[in-house]
Amino acid sequence: MVKSTKKKGEASATVSVGIRIDPRIKYGIDLAARIQKRTVTGVVEWAIERALAEVNMPHSIFIEDEAPDAPTDLAYHLNDVLWSSNEGVRLVLLASRYPSLLSYEETRVWETIKLSPPFWHRLPRSADECTPWDNAKLDVIADSWRVIVEVVESRKEVSAITYADVGVPIELVELHTKAMLLQERLEQLLIKDPELFARVKEIERARDSVILAIQEQKARLEAAMQRHPDKEKPKDFGKLS
Repeated sequence: MVKSTKKKGEASATVSVGIRIDPRIKYGIDLAARIQKRTVTGVVEWAIERALAEVNMPHSIFIEDEAPDAPTDLAYHLNDVLWSSNEGVRLVLLASRYPSLLSYEETRVWETIKLSPPFWHRLPRSADECTPWDNAKLDVIADSWRVIVEVVESRKEVSAITYADVGVPIELVELHTKAMLLQERLEQLLIKDPELFARVKEIERARDSVILAIQEQKARLEAAMQRHPDKEKPKDFGKLS
């Protein structure tokens, strides 16, 4: 039985992996442990790390925008691109970059995630929009991973997971939808009139200045009323905000 430990900085945990090896290899591991003054687990991990650095990712699985000079060894991609302590996030990282490496069950989960509005800022309409770095809601996927797996296992056909499935109140869904529509409308306006952005910012600054002035005036009035409690409060004093 071999135990692999996570690196420093990650959640403290080990994963047990049962393997069968030739007795000669097992004896070699024991001797290596004595020579290197490591545990048997330490030797196995060390050997696997070296082996991963010698395994190259096939160019045929790379996404189109992969940098031509990017490292191809599996160790680099594991450490810098694909690893997450959460299984759901790991799946998204792998599926969005190297979908041909997915197993059949992982493919079903990924197809379900792609169809499900709760897991995206904008529901993907193409593979280019299935990006974990700016569109996918990785925190929601991580928190909903058990629900995702249960839904996929319970359904014969791939279908979308709803907000209700992941326990999001309908009020928040409606608010999010309105916010997205407003954002899209604003983007359309800015495309037609780039100077509008500057005017919007100017209006926001003016609004903030007015709010600040009202708050300061209310604070002065409250201080004055504390100094002269016998005086009558100004009309509509309570409406200042």
